Amino acid sequence: MNTLINSIIILRKVVDRQFEMSINTINQYKRNDVIDFSSKEKKELQYLESLFDKKDYQVFIKKSIEFLDKYRNNTNNTYLLRGLRSRVFLEQEEWDKALIELNNTIEFIENNYPDSRDLLFDDYGTKGQLLARKSHHLEAVKYMSVEAFYNKKISSEFLDLLEIEYLKFIEKEFFIISKERKLIFLSNCLCDIYNLPFTVLLFDKLPDINFSEGKLVIDKLYINHPLKSNTYLPFSSYKNILLNERTEEVLRLLRFWGANQIFIEEKNEIKEIKYEIKPLSTNESLWFNHEPKWQEFHSKRINTGVLKSSIKLSIDDLEEITNEDKARVINSMKNHIRKINNGLLRNTQKNIDLEYQNKTMKEIIIHVGFDKK
Repeated sequence: MNTLINSIIILRKVVDRQFEMSINTINQYKRNDVIDFSSKEKKELQYLESLFDKKDYQVFIKKSIEFLDKYRNNTNNTYLLRGLRSRVFLEQEEWDKALIELNNTIEFIENNYPDSRDLLFDDYGTKGQLLARKSHHLEAVKYMSVEAFYNKKISSEFLDLLEIEYLKFIEKEFFIISKERKLIFLSNCLCDIYNLPFTVLLFDKLPDINFSEGKLVIDKLYINHPLKSNTYLPFSSYKNILLNERTEEVLRLLRFWGANQIFIEEKNEIKEIKYEIKPLSTNESLWFNHEPKWQEFHSKRINTGVLKSSIKLSIDDLEEITNEDKARVINSMKNHIRKINNGLLRNTQKNIDLEYQNKTMKEIIIHVGFDKK
């Protein structure tokens, strides 16, 4: 079946359920005294509800505009009414107008009831389907994933559409939206991945990317290599990996530049490099153009014929993510793992904290000597 037609059919099926859930949500808030209605507001809103129930949409839209203008400062009332308006626009297949109302509804939810996604998942799911129609595939997946997680009666058609949108994201957007692919999390499900500081990828449906360190692990974070757009490194150890990579490359450059004595100082211990090092030309180097200190060293060697010098490499030379952001990412990851595993972490809290703990600053100093020409 054509994907667009399939999407419309699902949206149409969702409309009837949305009608019922909108009224249920309104009644629930009234019962819990979450919303404070004046008698006048209550009568006007009940009148609009009656128009909505009778599907007298033309009058409903006209009167709802008047209500929104009149009570624009009462966000509770306008939120409830915008929810109903979005259902009317869905019924009339006015998709852009429905999306505008849903944006207002979801903004209200997140600002006032941030823990209510489990009760109002239908708004997120419907917005996701509308975004799918506009070919915003990743955003569609994020919003639809909320309903996929919380709706215990989710249809197979909805899940099929969610998977289609995910595959379209992988095919059409993943390599374009750079900020969305800096951090990725490998998972076996798309379960409420909305508003996470990393992008969730299905373990068995990955894009064409490389993982340079060991075998892939589910429920694990990876970070994009700063100079290799298709390569990912374990987030817990990427700084050490990059330090080792840079060390190996600068050693090869030094050998190419004529160094005949190389010593490495690490943790106050100095060891001479006696093994064979394959030279690497400056033009072949991955890192040289991104390392000002290396460039300065090379310039001094060429222009002054320096015979002895040192280069220092630190684990924190490359600040890909701040410590504050790192803590936020790790906490979000742990909360996400708990959520998708019914409150349990696959690994122990202690082991996860140990894996992602701040490593002691590590630095390497390379001392080099050259023969006189």
